[in-house]
Amino acid sequence: MKRIILLSMLLISTPLTAQSIPVAGPTNRLGFVQDAQDLQTAQNYVYREYLDNSIVPVIMTNVTCTGNQTPFQCVGDFPPGMQQGQHSIMLSAANIVAEGPKSNPFIFVFITNAPIPPDQIHIV
Repeated sequence: MKRIILLSMLLISTPLTAQSIPVAGPTNRLGFVQDAQDLQTAQNYVYREYLDNSIVPVIMTNVTCTGNQTPFQCVGDFPPGMQQGQHSIMLSAANIVAEGPKSNPFIFVFITNAPIPPDQIHIV
């Protein structure tokens, strides 16, 4: 019984490693990988963005994909009008037949405010 309690205490008191949340701003873009038959197919998909569990997607703009084989490296713009704060986004790819499943959620912080300018500049 003492061993079980001691093991429980060790498991409870072991700190979890915190993962840092990525930070983005208006000049950043979203990067992702896309499996496809070839590069042309990956570039022809329509990519949909689901921001903060929205059921209505926004079409990702300015998508470009590169690479010689699948999976292809792709980048695209964040949805327009991003507000400052923590968000989650899921992506999907669609062709003329159907929309594929949504990706796993990606959590990030979006910053829209520039920092306050330095003050009291002096020589030291």
